Amino acid sequence: MAYQFKIKLLNVKKPPVWRRVIIPENCTFEEFHHTIQISFGWDNEHLHKFSDKPYGGCFEISSRCYDDDMLSNVDSNMYRKSLDEQETKLCDVFGTDHQKLLYVYDFGDDWVHEIVLEDILTVIYPHPVCTAGKGCCPPENCGGPMGYEMLKETLETKPNSAEARRIRAELGLKKGERIEDYKLDLDVINIELKNLKFIMEEEIDDESLDLFEPFYDDEWAEQMHCAVTVCDTEGKILYMNEKSRATFASHGDLIGHNMFECHSPQSQAKIRELMATDGTNSYTIQKNGVKKMIYQTTWKRDGKVAGLVEISMVIPEEMPHYVRS
Repeated sequence: MAYQFKIKLLNVKKPPVWRRVIIPENCTFEEFHHTIQISFGWDNEHLHKFSDKPYGGCFEISSRCYDDDMLSNVDSNMYRKSLDEQETKLCDVFGTDHQKLLYVYDFGDDWVHEIVLEDILTVIYPHPVCTAGKGCCPPENCGGPMGYEMLKETLETKPNSAEARRIRAELGLKKGERIEDYKLDLDVINIELKNLKFIMEEEIDDESLDLFEPFYDDEWAEQMHCAVTVCDTEGKILYMNEKSRATFASHGDLIGHNMFECHSPQSQAKIRELMATDGTNSYTIQKNGVKKMIYQTTWKRDGKVAGLVEISMVIPEEMPHYVRS
């Protein structure tokens, strides 16, 4: 089964900001958190929690749990029940239509989302899907709902100012467009949600993530113009960042397909050898006058090789020789 939720950003009006998502009942609240982040367009830069109330509720579900020793030192009414979002599934909490829950993101700006369970579906969904929505996501660190209202006022009263241009750039609006003109791109959202399914299923361990954590940083990857692709030991592609998807756009959506299809037989043999020996490999290739550096390394789960990470970047001719080397 799957749950259909309508999630609305509270204290934001004209236009309202909301999303409708469908998510499998056995997904964890950690996956629900990422689904909300992707569906709204947040950057996942701050703390968050699920709770029955914004403050002082009867329970909360978050990425940090409070053990008995911690709870013994605080008011018993502060956290009557605290659950780990990695272990708590949606079906552990939701069971009847119209149940409500709150999702609070960024404890400084306090973006409160109201989650309403609209329907319980018998159709099987393999991964979360965003089916509808309205309104653009406010910029991070803008001061919460009150700060967002001030930004909107600037766009209305000083549309040609430098500040208004900066705000439009943050919101993804073109020159002359108003916030009311924003159009939600469900295709882009659902591509990311589909990628999320494979990443969350594999449960890459912390040690492996530490090894190549920078390559999951969108800002870092954008600055270095890196294409990042992650596969399992069978070659099934689990993750591709935006640059990687653009590089292989002519092949269509490759998530779930075999990575070896994008490599020559010689490269395939090298990758298989790499995963068998738990090593790293780097080399350069040149095609059509463009030189690229390729870096490959294995990633582990439970101490065993679980797949391969491949990072490629174009080496500009104007880059200093020692850097290019």
